[in-house]
Amino acid sequence: MTFEAEQLGGSGTELASLLRDLRKRAGLSPEYVRASLAHSTADTSQAVGGKLGRQAVLYDASKRFTFVLTEQAVRWPVVAPLALAEQMDRLASLSYLPNVQIGVIPTGTPTPRTPLSTFTAYDAALVTIETTAGSLVLRDGRDVQAYLKEFAGYEDSALFGEDLRARLAEWSAACRARLQSTTRLKRHPVRVPGDHPSASEKSGGRTDEHSQNDDGRAGTHDPSLCAARPCAGLS
Repeated sequence: MTFEAEQLGGSGTELASLLRDLRKRAGLSPEYVRASLAHSTADTSQAVGGKLGRQAVLYDASKRFTFVLTEQAVRWPVVAPLALAEQMDRLASLSYLPNVQIGVIPTGTPTPRTPLSTFTAYDAALVTIETTAGSLVLRDGRDVQAYLKEFAGYEDSALFGEDLRARLAEWSAACRARLQSTTRLKRHPVRVPGDHPSASEKSGGRTDEHSQNDDGRAGTHDPSLCAARPCAGLS
């Protein structure tokens, strides 16, 4: 749900939203909220707290929310891989709420129309559409019904429930695997053909008196070397 729609809707009870971008939405992790405000040059601590606090509306059982997200919206790397995995886990957790329906349209899934903009229908009474230049508000009943019909088509193409959670778990695991792969690469960099291992690498990362020189003789530790270049294996 967009926070703008919440303010416009007042006492409304039903909200349906197609999301192509998560950065202004409810249901975000703290890290994701902070990243969404990273462009601001002002102190954003209060804004972060305000956005997180407004997410409490999702737990209001008198309201019903339906969110349909594109795969790109879920997987766009707004934050680091681990934080992105945590955001996916949060979406999966919210999908268990009885008044919240979350669906995702995987890339390549046929849809009746191409989702070009994020939009939110509130109580079948108004629709907000987000564009690059700002937000549009439609109140004419014919416009609202046209967007509700379009939204229904996206609902039919989306994964919900256990299918959604399984797909989110798959993407979350891919994020964590990427992080682990990056960590391993930093610890064990790929050697380019022609490179020569350092003395510390030849000795298994040890640079003390038990290390060996190139000719096999016991070497001595030279503190000046570590001062000039960190010892291998240390981060």
